[in-house]
Amino acid sequence: MEREVILETKDLAKHFGGVRAVDGVDIKVYRGELLGIIGPNGAGKTTFFNLVTGFLKPTRGKIIYEGREIQGLPPYRIARMGIARTFQIVRPLKNLTVFENVLTACGYRDYWGFSFVKPWDREDYLDKAERLLREVGLEDYAYKQAGTLPLGHLRRLEIARALAIDPKILLLDESMSGMSVEEIEEIKALIRRLRGKGLTILLVEHNVPVAVELSDRMYVLNFGRIIAEGKPEEVVRNKSVIEAYLGAGYAA
Repeated sequence: MEREVILETKDLAKHFGGVRAVDGVDIKVYRGELLGIIGPNGAGKTTFFNLVTGFLKPTRGKIIYEGREIQGLPPYRIARMGIARTFQIVRPLKNLTVFENVLTACGYRDYWGFSFVKPWDREDYLDKAERLLREVGLEDYAYKQAGTLPLGHLRRLEIARALAIDPKILLLDESMSGMSVEEIEEIKALIRRLRGKGLTILLVEHNVPVAVELSDRMYVLNFGRIIAEGKPEEVVRNKSVIEAYLGAGYAA
């Protein structure tokens, strides 16, 4: 049975003057899979995420989501279509509580300019925010000010806010960066649970063993181009990947 492609890019490129941050990337994402994207710093991974989620407009190429071209659409429209993401640098609403941060995201469909229905008035949003905090393990911190949380908890909050828009695809950008071994294990367990529920996940991660462990397939970017793709165990043995990113020590 042929797998369904939920997201595809064709000859996708983003140039900043003479810098080709993304340079002709063809990627297919199958519904329900966990796809890892790895590569050295400056390889174009976050730029690729920014293109898919509308934060950047491509220099050329196509982004096809569920059969529809979405390149150039604004981020809010892409989010409402079911593509959510986290960011390398967490940006909570620091003066609101953890619960209010998630609750605000739950009301995303009600925001139209300066006229909107406050999510605080909706019982279904309140229940949803509570459920999401339990999902990511932050229920005990619900009424703490978000700005007081340590990094590991803030990364969980980022994931909860992304899940609040009911995504079909979740893009995780370095969601385990700066975390302890114990925190990484907890996030890995969360990611596995989400994938087990059928959520399609794209994972950018510098912790290669973690990416290999979690991913069904992987792509490797270097200088904006794909240099390898396939099963994780195949990718990390690829000569080009070892030379460009992993090094001989990792291979050994």
